[in-house]
Amino acid sequence: MRTRIIIIIVAMLALVPMVSAKSICVGSEFGMVSHDYRAVCNAAKSCVVDTFNPLGVGFSFSISRKNADAAWIIAFKTGTVQPDLSEGIEITVDDGEAMRIPFEFLLKQQASGDTLKAPAIMIDKTLTDIVMEPLLSGKQLRWQYTDVKAKAVSADFSLKGLGAIIEWINCVQGQ
Repeated sequence: MRTRIIIIIVAMLALVPMVSAKSICVGSEFGMVSHDYRAVCNAAKSCVVDTFNPLGVGFSFSISRKNADAAWIIAFKTGTVQPDLSEGIEITVDDGEAMRIPFEFLLKQQASGDTLKAPAIMIDKTLTDIVMEPLLSGKQLRWQYTDVKAKAVSADFSLKGLGAIIEWINCVQGQ
């Protein structure tokens, strides 16, 4: 009897089509979750992707885009840690070579109530395409910078699911 039920369940599952990002786009135009990432788009199709450090230290990594013609915005929310960007930041994907981003290409945003609840480091839009490419093919991201007390700070993020989320956003935004 038990074997028969298992066979029936397996047969039923075989009939269920696999869901791709394209079909999810059509069925859910305002949000998606994929592994370690979640994305939300508003009615104007402006989308934000984010994840949180599983260690619970308050850091988060996000990517957003207002529309298909706009540049991606890559941000690292630093929790309560105030960054000193004078030395720039370093981003490493997997075991690859670190990408050093000088302060001239970084924007520091302070917490501002409802829109930004924690300080953030944003990468200038002129570099986002260069930074995005390894993020979409990598497995692990590490951000490193120095805080205002001259202490080295780093945070690691899984990149699992980011590619599917970006594909979904491209679909939602008509790309």
